[in-house]
Amino acid sequence: SEATLLAFRLARGYTGRDKIVRIDGHFHGGHDYALANNLFMKADLTNTGGKLSKITNLTAGIPKAIADTLFLIRWNDVEVFEKLCALHGDEIAAISMVPVDYNNGCVTTTPEYLKAIRAICDKYGILLIFDEVLSGFRTGLSCAQGYYGVTPDICTLAKMMTNGVPLAAVAGKEKVMMKIWDEKNPVVSGGTFSGNVIGCAAGMAVMGILEQPGFYDEWLGRCRKFFDSLQKVWDDAGVPCRVQDHGCSFFIYPGTRDRVTQPQDFGKLDFGLAVKFVAGCEAKGVNFHSDFTVSAMHDQKTLDRALEIIAEVVKECG
Repeated sequence: SEATLLAFRLARGYTGRDKIVRIDGHFHGGHDYALANNLFMKADLTNTGGKLSKITNLTAGIPKAIADTLFLIRWNDVEVFEKLCALHGDEIAAISMVPVDYNNGCVTTTPEYLKAIRAICDKYGILLIFDEVLSGFRTGLSCAQGYYGVTPDICTLAKMMTNGVPLAAVAGKEKVMMKIWDEKNPVVSGGTFSGNVIGCAAGMAVMGILEQPGFYDEWLGRCRKFFDSLQKVWDDAGVPCRVQDHGCSFFIYPGTRDRVTQPQDFGKLDFGLAVKFVAGCEAKGVNFHSDFTVSAMHDQKTLDRALEIIAEVVKECG
């Protein structure tokens, strides 16, 4: 949360503009600018039919004035951002998005979309922010931005950067980051836990492992084999399901075979089938952590055994 809050402040300080564009359904932490003005279609998990209800704020206690500093748009839609910029381009400091939406399963985008957004940002002098708190280092050392070939002006990193030890970072282009050291009107950063020694030490240790030659090729190779096999299990059982992945993480969308392109598509899940599947797997010893990630510690033997159990449960679900 502190990292994305600083990224927003940095964008405003650098551009001298107030407005931030966010993507409907993307999560950027627990601060007011991340939680206000949300129209995300929230799935009611107590209703297996996937009943939907609209919400405007994700929490009580947010001043109404906060919403006036935010624009909310649909993801994977270049035209809507272009139209917004044509009307308000000189007010917008930045657009912030997660390049891979793991909070709503595993919703991916395309290089073409991100490149188009990058071009529009350059046209109007708007900064592009990638929130890579979740996506960072899951596809390689260059993160999702390297995978897609699109460089943001600012990005935020955490989680896998330290293998779960609390630490977050804000990175960006030099001309933007130097605003923190502006002698006349700097952007203030820092806090009680900034530069935490334990977190920094963990980050150095993790980077040392990730930088080992062949580390990602071996790890992601196992992931690719597992994800393809997982999709085949559902297909062979004749049960509609989409296994969607990016890097080392994935998600299972029971009830559809279509590519998931919007956070709101989470509401289209067959929740009854999903609950039955997850409960069945857990009863047999396969536990799906909430972020659905294949760890580097999951060897081929472990993954093969998991697939055997998953195949048994899927047949029972069918």
